[in-house]
Amino acid sequence: MEDHCSPENMRCLSREQHVECDHVTPEDKLKYELHYAATRGNMKQVKRALRKIGDVNSSYTSGLTALHLFCLNGYVKCVKDILKLKPDVNIRDDSDSTPLNVYFDSLQCHTSYSTPIVEMLLKAGADPNALPRYQMAPLHMALENFDRKRPVRFVELLINHGADVNLQGMFGNTPLHFAISTLNDPAIDLLLRKGADIYLKNKRGVSPMDLVLTEMKGDLNMLTRLGKELIIMYYCGTQVHRKHWDAVRQIPSLRSFRSRIKLEVGILSSYKCSGFNITYYDILKSTTTKVAKYMLNSVFFDFLQNESLFIRETDYILQEEYFRKLNKAYEKYKVYISAHNFLKEVLPILPEICINNIIEYLDDKDLINMGKATSSLVQIVE
Repeated sequence: MEDHCSPENMRCLSREQHVECDHVTPEDKLKYELHYAATRGNMKQVKRALRKIGDVNSSYTSGLTALHLFCLNGYVKCVKDILKLKPDVNIRDDSDSTPLNVYFDSLQCHTSYSTPIVEMLLKAGADPNALPRYQMAPLHMALENFDRKRPVRFVELLINHGADVNLQGMFGNTPLHFAISTLNDPAIDLLLRKGADIYLKNKRGVSPMDLVLTEMKGDLNMLTRLGKELIIMYYCGTQVHRKHWDAVRQIPSLRSFRSRIKLEVGILSSYKCSGFNITYYDILKSTTTKVAKYMLNSVFFDFLQNESLFIRETDYILQEEYFRKLNKAYEKYKVYISAHNFLKEVLPILPEICINNIIEYLDDKDLINMGKATSSLVQIVE
């Protein structure tokens, strides 16, 4: 296109504002008609323009071909029809994006959760690892824009057609970085099964394992939401559990480690707290605060104090964590008891259930302050 035939000047070619222009060549006019028809999903006009141009990969502004525009707007039938004309499915626009890149960057992709366009492009030979100028491959886009309503089949579809689960894109982030950032549990499990590297660092030196510790703040309860496999990230990456590192290093493979963790989970799940429908594994998964509240039940508290688990060994990683959880919960339990006594002194006319409900709305700082005030309050009452 000539310099004087800029997109601004070419607006004269639209049906609504058509005027004669000496600067517009017949080729420019045909390309604009193609672009205009493709934007609106008018396949009949697109075919007519393509017959005159003679090139199915013809582009107009920004290097967008008809296939790019159909993908951008989510025109499933148009994509199906134009693929019959054998266009280049990996052709790049001015931002170095392929039609598949354009689709994953489109509003249609983010709202429809529909896979037909992706399936058709991949079947036609689209490269699932194509990186545009902004360095986000389709798999990165699918995971970055994760919505809990969106099924994981988008991710599975790309991987099954050759998407690299360790491909580093913008800032060196891998698909696993994005999956962990959005708490995409099914995708994390899928990526790990397909060989995603939990130690591959991005340009900031952060690996997916590091990201788990940052995002989850080392909370075992949050980690178990992501799947038992990720427990390894917790134990191998925190200073407080450094004593387990030597045992972990001796394990020949990640798979055998997972098998061992699975065995320990099975053992913990088989032990139930007498008289309660709670297993040792339930306690392990619960937050420290929740376990401390369990302890407010005197029967449950006595059980935890007296019950002994199977023989304790230093290499039983989850068992060690179980006892550590109980010790931390006991410290919080003592704070609750102090605060509970304080409330009973301040609010003697309230029934026990009201006091318990009030505690639910107080944070640890409030509870500690109330506990400290208990002794002085008792002196005042006396």
